[in-house]
Amino acid sequence: MSHLFRLPRELRDIIYGYYVTVDGGFLCDTDAFVAGRLKRIDGQPFNTALIYTCKTIAEEMDRGGLAMRLNAISFTTLYSPDLSILAKAFQQSMNDGLQPLRDAMLKCVGYHLTESSILQLKGDYPYLAPVLDRLKSEEPPARLGHERSYRTYRRNGPYGEVPSTYREFVKDALRLAADEPEASRAIRDFVPAKITGAYRADGPWTHFEIVNARSEAWDIPSTHEINELISLTTDETTVSFDSAESDPVKYRFSAAAAAIYFLKSIPCTLRPHLRKIILLEDAKCVSYPESHARGLIPFCQDNPLLRVERRVKLWTNVFLTGITYDAYLEWQRAQQTGQHETGALYSDQMTATLAPWIVEASALVEAGMPPASFSMLLDSGGAPELCSQIFQSVLHRDIAWQQAWIESAKNGALPLSWFALRGELVVNSFRERDHVFHTGQTRATQGFQEYWGYFFEQLPQAVMAMVEGNSTIRCDFDVGTPLDFQPIVNQHKHWGEGRWIQEWSTHSPEIWQTVPPLPDWKTIVKENLVLPSRAHWDDPRYYM
Repeated sequence: MSHLFRLPRELRDIIYGYYVTVDGGFLCDTDAFVAGRLKRIDGQPFNTALIYTCKTIAEEMDRGGLAMRLNAISFTTLYSPDLSILAKAFQQSMNDGLQPLRDAMLKCVGYHLTESSILQLKGDYPYLAPVLDRLKSEEPPARLGHERSYRTYRRNGPYGEVPSTYREFVKDALRLAADEPEASRAIRDFVPAKITGAYRADGPWTHFEIVNARSEAWDIPSTHEINELISLTTDETTVSFDSAESDPVKYRFSAAAAAIYFLKSIPCTLRPHLRKIILLEDAKCVSYPESHARGLIPFCQDNPLLRVERRVKLWTNVFLTGITYDAYLEWQRAQQTGQHETGALYSDQMTATLAPWIVEASALVEAGMPPASFSMLLDSGGAPELCSQIFQSVLHRDIAWQQAWIESAKNGALPLSWFALRGELVVNSFRERDHVFHTGQTRATQGFQEYWGYFFEQLPQAVMAMVEGNSTIRCDFDVGTPLDFQPIVNQHKHWGEGRWIQEWSTHSPEIWQTVPPLPDWKTIVKENLVLPSRAHWDDPRYYM
């Protein structure tokens, strides 16, 4: 090794660079995550022998920091049978436990917030000022029963706000309430309406622990942490740790969640050396995955040289949101016709799945992400022309309908309140489909109800930025051209609310089939399942 030190430092640095540079960079897939060790993109282990040959070389190579600077790190979604059980329990605890419980709590204690807290919240969340005004104007019911149940379960956010921003609003409001005498008493006395088994009026959760729980949607919890979360939020019968025998859905953690876990676990001295992270979001994941890039904001703020690129597959990830597969119906059809269906994707579910990803990514800079640190690619899966047609025929059409809906309310053609404009108190008319591959209440995953045709307040602006090339979001296909919404306003000026709801789903075309190189839709859906043997296909199973 003495011969190496005879060379000038500049030459040694070149040698070090050749030694640690990996074609394609490093990879953290499920195997690497479980092993707790990055590997080369080709799957081979990374040789660190030179780095630890002696103290001088270790220092000159920044104890591994040089490898972080010169190589991108790619993270994939995480799936294994054991991780799937954990991911399912986490999703149930967050989506069906913690978040609904906080929503219900705010609706019942918000009246007691002081004017000082209300002003602070309005300053932080000006768009949601009408929600705060209503909380203060309505005295809470004196007893449990229909009125509280009605307020809690028929009034749901985010009222057109970015969903993760609305969840932050709820958390901030409850934390302010917990510090105020009267509001904190309301939290202490809060008893949720027992609408589902997720809520127990007799515990075992603690009110203020619900308010202060630090679990985030992008966490990958340990078994101990998930058990603590379960004990806070749910009845033990609500969260299940079933194997694939009883629940064959593949529950995954997102690539963003894997990257956040990695960044938290490595020494803080290594983080400043990171330059490039690639998030390969190739499959549907748990717990509001579209919002998970928010968890990267602190790391990007601390390291302005870090660049994060999130690559999101449309067909194997985004479009699968809310899709249900009915194996029993498939078996029945096969018995009757002798043929198996290839499946189709319906137009009226596409914008509902795309919109959360678009608005969440567009809101990152406002949430604190450095402007140059993050970008997102929507990946067509090798079918760019098909995705262009979908964006033009469905996404741009739906945005024009939303704009026309809002304009019709502004000009008086639709006499709607701020809340009614955003669909509150309206039960969506989801069409029942006699089809093997259909959609349930796709927007229920967002935790709110709204009119067909109203998505998010900032969606038109976010998509326009994509069209003009001014967005952090890009696509590997032509995103199309926005439509003029004024003709829709003129044509629908005599329509009532019911007609708007009825006609929104009349897309043309109504359904879409995949094209090569994509497999058929049935194959894509089934890839997200650990299917039982053919002998069990006659069992009725419904998969989300």
